[in-house]
Amino acid sequence: NFIINLKQMNMKRFYSLKAAFAVLFIFCAAFGSTMKAADDKVLVEVSDKSGWSVKAFSSDQNNSGSTEGPVASAIDGNNSTYWHTQWSPSVTDFPHWVVVDMGQEYDVAAFLYASRIQDRGRVKDFEIYFSNEDWSAVNWSDNALVWTSDYTGSFTDDQAQSQLIGTFSLPTSVKARYFKFKATSGHPSIHTGYAEKYIAVAELGIKIEEEPPIV
Repeated sequence: NFIINLKQMNMKRFYSLKAAFAVLFIFCAAFGSTMKAADDKVLVEVSDKSGWSVKAFSSDQNNSGSTEGPVASAIDGNNSTYWHTQWSPSVTDFPHWVVVDMGQEYDVAAFLYASRIQDRGRVKDFEIYFSNEDWSAVNWSDNALVWTSDYTGSFTDDQAQSQLIGTFSLPTSVKARYFKFKATSGHPSIHTGYAEKYIAVAELGIKIEEEPPIV
């Protein structure tokens, strides 16, 4: 009887341990998947640009009281307004550029561009620069500035679309407060067959890396 009872006790312990390990496995699997999700950062577009400001630019068509032309229209969060480089009394040629202070540091993962809702003045080739330096005392009229990260790229155009929406993903995210967008060439217009010398930019923006909510 003693031997039988001992075997029964061992069997009960075995099944108890087996059940405990099963529960532990399920818990670890669920917890581990949650942790993995938390490590996978998500990209979020910065929609609030109230703290953004233009520090320097090549040119604009700043007609008094107009939202069609001033360089500030490129970062006002409004897709119906746009920055138009100078076209009157004379047209300024490429390159066209703007330096923006985003007001705070971001982990920038992608750069966003939207053309004016028209087929003329769309950017093709561009350069984008980022920096996180404190430039509070910089003479912003001087274009000889030091940038810590710089990239070149091209936006693909589709004339069937009323607006060119471009996203340039950075190889790795960069910490930056300032960026400089420089357009070096444009897409041909479907109406004229050639690229205009000017550009018309509805909006410039960024996507940043954020931790997803743990659920």
